[in-house]
Amino acid sequence: FWLKHIVSERRCVSRGCRLEIGTDAMRTVSRFAACCGALAAAAAAGAPVTCPPPDFATTTGFDLDTFVSAPWFIHQQMEVSYLPKSQNRCVRAVYERKSKKSFWGYEIGVRNFAEDVAIPHTKRDSGSTLCAKVVDADSGKLKVAPCAIPPLLGGPHWVLDY
Repeated sequence: FWLKHIVSERRCVSRGCRLEIGTDAMRTVSRFAACCGALAAAAAAGAPVTCPPPDFATTTGFDLDTFVSAPWFIHQQMEVSYLPKSQNRCVRAVYERKSKKSFWGYEIGVRNFAEDVAIPHTKRDSGSTLCAKVVDADSGKLKVAPCAIPPLLGGPHWVLDY
C-alpha cells in the first residue's frame, strides 16, 4: 500500500525545497523508518510480514481544514514509474475541499507538482485528475485515486504527522 510522510513547509527556495521538521515529526519519521527496517528484515528472513504492523498508528485528532490549508512538501519520495528520480525536485501536493461530493463520494481534489532535477527545472503538474475520500477522519486516513474510478480501487494515504 502507499504510505507517505509529508511535512508542511509552504515555501520552496531557489536552490530547491527546504524542509523544517519539528521534533514530533522526526520521532514519527524515526518510528516509521524503524518499522520499515523491521519489516524488511522479517521479509528477508522469510518470516510472515504484516503491513502495517499491529502497533503502527497514524496521527490523531486530524483536522481536514488545517490539512488542506496549504501545500505539502514530500519529506521522502520513493522513485516510482510516474515520478522518476529525474523529476524528484520540489515535490508537493495541494489538497482542496470540493464544493460538493463527486459521483464516487470524493470530498477532496488533489494536485501533485514536481520539477525536473536538471536545469531549467521543468515543472510537472498532475492536473485535476486525482481525488481523495476521507476514510477515517480522526486518524487522517484517506483514499486517493484518479477521480474517474471508485475509492474502493484507490490507494491508502495515511497522514503520520502534520
